[in-house]
Amino acid sequence: MSIIATVEQLEAIYGQPNEASTVKVSAKITPPYRTLIDQCARAIVRSDLRNPDKRVDPKTLPTPGQILADMSENRVGGEDYDRARPERAR
Repeated sequence: MSIIATVEQLEAIYGQPNEASTVKVSAKITPPYRTLIDQCARAIVRSDLRNPDKRVDPKTLPTPGQILADMSENRVGGEDYDRARPERAR
């Protein structure tokens, strides 16, 4: 089921989002399919996505907790976030 609402309508119902928010809202934006296919196909070819020499070792990437900590000036995220992640995902 899809419910369409503006940001203002959602804020009027649920209030301003914060770290303690329990309501999760997602948005799905569907551009014209022709544009999406043409742009994505070219982007994948240009990215050389299938070239194994250009792949990055996932272990060198930051964890979700590190990204959140960096973005929030260490207010959220960090090692505790990463440690608790498997339980949250379950």
